[in-house]
Amino acid sequence: MNNLIINKVREGNEVFPYIEMNVETGVCIISGNSYMQNARLFFQPVIDWLNNYTSTRKGDLLLIYDIENLNTGTSRVLFEILETLQLYKKIGGKVKINWHHNDKTDTHIDDILDFTSSIGIDIDIITV
Repeated sequence: MNNLIINKVREGNEVFPYIEMNVETGVCIISGNSYMQNARLFFQPVIDWLNNYTSTRKGDLLLIYDIENLNTGTSRVLFEILETLQLYKKIGGKVKINWHHNDKTDTHIDDILDFTSSIGIDIDIITV
């Protein structure tokens, strides 16, 4: 199994997030903006990587989620990623999420808590 790095960020076209999935450390980073037209297609390698990791490895996973702007398609895929992490935790995997946000209001925090309240994974909300 290999590390996964997706970096489609280009000056003036910041619709794709930076993604790094490290098999040795179990650290997974999703950062930047994510509002491309077909989020499911873009994130499919991430979903495949997580499914492979959670079925073949038994290491700790840390998801660092630092998305500034996202669309509905990205939200749906993110929920699928969280469900995969939830299943991994249920079979004994250790999972933690560091969710970064820079919103000046509590609205974003409320959205995060609503989004993640049912998954049963430790989530640290980090204000940046």
